[in-house]
Amino acid sequence: MPLVDHVAGQTDFTALDSALRAHPDGAGVIVMIHGYKFAPGHPEFCPFEDILSLTPRKRARAVSWPGNLGVGLGGPRPEPLCIAFGWQSRGTFWRAWNTAQTVGGDLSRLL
Repeated sequence: MPLVDHVAGQTDFTALDSALRAHPDGAGVIVMIHGYKFAPGHPEFCPFEDILSLTPRKRARAVSWPGNLGVGLGGPRPEPLCIAFGWQSRGTFWRAWNTAQTVGGDLSRLL
């Protein structure tokens, strides 16, 4: 099951391009976008090691989004490509809110 991490503002699409080339025809694509209070690369709040992972760190609130979507279970049908889109949303609510427009532009370029 392909799971590709992408950070807002990242301009290297090599991993995504490779995953899309290898992606079976007719299989879906899921884009997962976390909300407030996560920060890619942060030792405690990295979404790629938490909710956007198939194997999240053992925490009370950590639930694997791709796992709950049925990804990684195998089966007869091709699995979707999952794109985990991470952005800096730690700090105050207003900081995250002010960042959201720029992040939305990054997301639209990714799509």
